[in-house]
Amino acid sequence: MPLSPRRRTLARMTYQRVFRRYRHLCGMSGTVEEVAGELWEVYRLRVARIPTHRPPRRRIIPDVIVATAPERWAMVTRIAQRFQSQGVPILIGTRSVSASLEASGYLTRAGIRHQVLNAIDEASEAAIVEKAGLAGHVTIATNMAGRGTDISLGPGVETRGGLLVVMTERHDSARVDRQLAGRTARQGDPGVVIAVLSLEDGLLTSCPAAGVHLLVRLSKRLRSVKLARAAIRLAQKHAERDHARIRRQLLKADEALASVLAITGTLE
Repeated sequence: MPLSPRRRTLARMTYQRVFRRYRHLCGMSGTVEEVAGELWEVYRLRVARIPTHRPPRRRIIPDVIVATAPERWAMVTRIAQRFQSQGVPILIGTRSVSASLEASGYLTRAGIRHQVLNAIDEASEAAIVEKAGLAGHVTIATNMAGRGTDISLGPGVETRGGLLVVMTERHDSARVDRQLAGRTARQGDPGVVIAVLSLEDGLLTSCPAAGVHLLVRLSKRLRSVKLARAAIRLAQKHAERDHARIRRQLLKADEALASVLAITGTLE
């Protein structure tokens, strides 16, 4: 049964009182700039950019894109071999635990010493992070494991360019990519980021946009890195828009529930 005008007004006033009560919100994030529009639309919160207290020294190398997943892991293995021999610490980021184990298998077969940080063994997580910045150490990590901690560089690592972060897939949100890239070059340290991507990555294969699949086919046929990069950017934008739409729907559902419960005099 639809609410009467009086009850609709009461529900609206109750929601407004709750909003005013919790409107004094603030927070800090290194990757919130991408969702500044959504934060304003939903919470009426502005985003202010605060410069780092030390000049950033992070170098981002252009993406390396290959056709298949095995080619991607082979390329990651070659990069790990090359830079480990030079005494550079390497952090290889993966989207999932299964991907971290797959990467570990490739490195093991190549004889590359490494550690796996994927939240399966929480007890050893702190010890792995502590050693991840030492010369020649290779760490494979899911992007959620060990976040929020600085990887300190070992002796002599700064002169070798700092920690090398190797991304192995793009994520549904560019924020997560930036969070992984932010594992290196913290607190004014030097660092390098490179992404080694495959045209068989889940971001591309699961994207419903026909334009993405057309770009993938053309990039394979023409062997065009530019088209491959365009396909990955388009797929990521599509995923970000889809997730934002879902968040808006959940917000509307919460508002509708608050309006219904408001007639009882409580929101819970």
